[in-house]
Amino acid sequence: MKIKVLSFGFGNGMVDYADYVFDVRCLQNPYWVESLRPKRGTDAEVADYIFSHPESALFFGQALQLVQTAASLAEKKQKELLVVAFGCTGGHHRSVACAERMAGELRKQYDVQVVHRDIDKGDPPAV
Repeated sequence: MKIKVLSFGFGNGMVDYADYVFDVRCLQNPYWVESLRPKRGTDAEVADYIFSHPESALFFGQALQLVQTAASLAEKKQKELLVVAFGCTGGHHRSVACAERMAGELRKQYDVQVVHRDIDKGDPPAV
């Protein structure tokens, strides 16, 4: 089974399709840290900032557990593709970091593709 992990910005519209969508706008926003603003969630400093907050680790851990359970069940039903999406405001920081981390965990067991839909779309909005 293949798993596609998407990141996107709600400011650019919802993804066309996903089995599971996680809204990560509740996590600490690197946009408000001047040195992190121009960076993206693929940069280690941004991911470190996001996941250094306990609520981020808790949120991500629970999302990972849900996706792993769903993937196991989908695989038993011979589903060919599972799509998981993470959305933040602009699709540059939080959603990207979460998608990358989720993909890293899932690659231990599945064939995973990562797509960052909005990572290069303009400057991140201020929310």
